[in-house]
Amino acid sequence: MRKPYPFIVLLIFASITGFAQLNRPKLVVGIVVDQMRPDYLTRFYDQFGQGGFKRLMAEGYTMWDVHYNYIPTYTGPGHASIYSGTTPRYHGITGNDIYYRERKKSEYCVNDTFNVVGNSVAETGKGLSPRRLIATNICDELKLCTSGKSTIISISLKDRAAILSGGHMADCVSWFDQKTGNFVTSSYYAGQLPAWLSTFNDRNLAFSYINEKWTPLYGSSYYSDCITDTTICAVTKTGEKVLPRFPHDLQLPLNSKEATYSLLYKSPLANSLLTDLAIEAIKNGNLGKGENPGFLAISYSSTDVVGHLYGPHSKEIKDTYLRLDQDLDRLITTLDQAIGKGNYVLFLTADHGIPEVPQYLASRKVPAGYLYHKPLIKLAADFLDGSYTAGKWVDTLINDQFYLNRKLISEKGLDLAAVQARLANYLMQQKGIAFAYTAAEMKEGEFTSKLAMAVQNGFQPKLSGDVMLVMEPGFFEYEEGYLVEHGSGYNYDTNVPLIWFGQNIKKGESWQLHYITDIAPTLSMILRIKYPSASIGNPIVEINGQK
Repeated sequence: MRKPYPFIVLLIFASITGFAQLNRPKLVVGIVVDQMRPDYLTRFYDQFGQGGFKRLMAEGYTMWDVHYNYIPTYTGPGHASIYSGTTPRYHGITGNDIYYRERKKSEYCVNDTFNVVGNSVAETGKGLSPRRLIATNICDELKLCTSGKSTIISISLKDRAAILSGGHMADCVSWFDQKTGNFVTSSYYAGQLPAWLSTFNDRNLAFSYINEKWTPLYGSSYYSDCITDTTICAVTKTGEKVLPRFPHDLQLPLNSKEATYSLLYKSPLANSLLTDLAIEAIKNGNLGKGENPGFLAISYSSTDVVGHLYGPHSKEIKDTYLRLDQDLDRLITTLDQAIGKGNYVLFLTADHGIPEVPQYLASRKVPAGYLYHKPLIKLAADFLDGSYTAGKWVDTLINDQFYLNRKLISEKGLDLAAVQARLANYLMQQKGIAFAYTAAEMKEGEFTSKLAMAVQNGFQPKLSGDVMLVMEPGFFEYEEGYLVEHGSGYNYDTNVPLIWFGQNIKKGESWQLHYITDIAPTLSMILRIKYPSASIGNPIVEINGQK
């Protein structure tokens, strides 16, 4: 379907609300809840308070059938896609880690050589940046439209979430340092923290939180619907089982080699700390104060860590969302007081979902399982050795993509597409692997089936692999220490909630299909600015009563 021209859509929106008045919100607040599934809104609804999720749903517009339209569904690509309105094919963030053939090296998606800013001890060359994001995002466009006058603040526990939300020109992008408990930034953005953020760090709230124990927020009856099967547990590299033990101590043993605040990061109390920071930014970060709209991007990360460690039906994940509900209540109350009811627009979504724990599915006779990283590489390498001659045919396996040794293939006088196809056909015969697509296929045509199209939307010719795997439902590549992993193109990973709330947002809900790439164009219309440079989505017109 042909996308409407941005200017025409802008005129339609202007005619609805009156362009002469502009009627733009003072502030846009983007909330991404890492790994949130739509069913959490219904499963935990009865235990939510009145001012958090329930208020957003009652007074806002809830969209149930919103999906990611690419693979892999990870945090880095997710945040990049939400805010740029496009897919990894165009924005370049093809994974949390990206493999570079010319260097034969995997690099973190926001890695750079700037300095870390915000700790008492300087960390030279360990700063990060959004320079691998090759498209503009909605925050960039707001800065461009207002000649830099809009205030943009992006915060998260995860650095990549804060960076890829805030874009290239944000005033403040900050994330949690697990070693010091401070919120830090990179010299890419500024040589020092803004005064309000330094003042916040001086309060040392992280230290106060780690002296608390993570105990259930409510009585045991609130968690009667959770799975307590002790056979479902994470397993370390040495085979040690990590059993869930609730409540959890947030202080590390004295001889631990982990970062001091790492256990806080793995608990919902870190989300509460982030909410404290968001409230500080609203009150003292110059948001929504002038004639130009401001933008506050918030990404809650502890939901993701807890989900990986304990699974989507655990007591821990439910408690995490009950606590997040209280945090959202605090946040919305602050927005009402500081910005004013009806003066801001808020949206809440997720960067991906999460499947059920394979062990649990298998115990209930549902096909599911783990595929292990090193055996998968060996399987492919042995097959290519047998098909041709002995050699190092496989460079790496990352993001469910095999990168082949193209130099060796050329030296042997082999056709690259033929080698790719031969390996793909072999891999599709293995248990747990549904499909395998080659880079040659991705370049030659446009796919229309859901999974193949998702692979293609995540395929970036300069950065992606030679053979892309699609696992069978319920199967995924296993990562040590985690119960469950996301990344696929199946509904449990692609389907996320989307709630709109605030100025000119009608009350209601929708079961209409939309893609995550529709969020940024919708924000462009709300803010009356142009689309991000590589946006492929369409505005969601039904949120203000239009069809």
